[in-house]
Amino acid sequence: MLRKRDLPVCVPLPGIKFDIEKMKQEYKALNHMFRNLYEENEGITDAHNQEFLKDLNSNEFLEVALTGLDPSIDKTNINDYNHDYKSKHNKISHPAFDEGNWNHKLEHYKGSYFEHAIESQFKAEAVRVRVHKLFPGKEIAPHIDYDPSYACRVIIPIEGTDGITNVFWVGKERQEYFLHANGSAYFLNTGYKHAVYHNGDKDRIALVATFTTQEDFQSIALKGI
Repeated sequence: MLRKRDLPVCVPLPGIKFDIEKMKQEYKALNHMFRNLYEENEGITDAHNQEFLKDLNSNEFLEVALTGLDPSIDKTNINDYNHDYKSKHNKISHPAFDEGNWNHKLEHYKGSYFEHAIESQFKAEAVRVRVHKLFPGKEIAPHIDYDPSYACRVIIPIEGTDGITNVFWVGKERQEYFLHANGSAYFLNTGYKHAVYHNGDKDRIALVATFTTQEDFQSIALKGI
């Protein structure tokens, strides 16, 4: 099982390419559906730390979910469970907090280019698939999501990447990455603290997906593993 130290911080995945023009067409068709992250992910966002949660209720960082929580999971008593973010790394206290359970394909995802491009190029099942929109002058505050041994995060920038800085803190070192909307799919090592700063003048749009198994990431493992 690969952990964060076994994988690079941020790198394009070899052999995977998306058609940017098709992605632009599809996201524009969903443009009326964007909501803030808390509304779009009720349940799983509760597993984050409170400092990060305060930014999720704003209308400055929006999302359209393409897969949702397994409808068989009952969320009625979710507030009775431990919302400590760190518990997500060690023990999932409620099934709604587990990204692997956000695998229910929503109608606007079924048959889409997004679905076809992901399923034809990745071996693992994609869960918690969504489209992000970050407005100019805004940021995604520093946070840690999870170690890759729990799940692996992939992002495919669609447009608005000029002026975007992706920052990771590896130990005491600050590392900056600049991702391009050229069809590349980037692995993000979310086990490290990271943030996004938008100093451009256009909305940053990106497709994001989670993979709970690691067969698509063995080829990027650091040498000596």
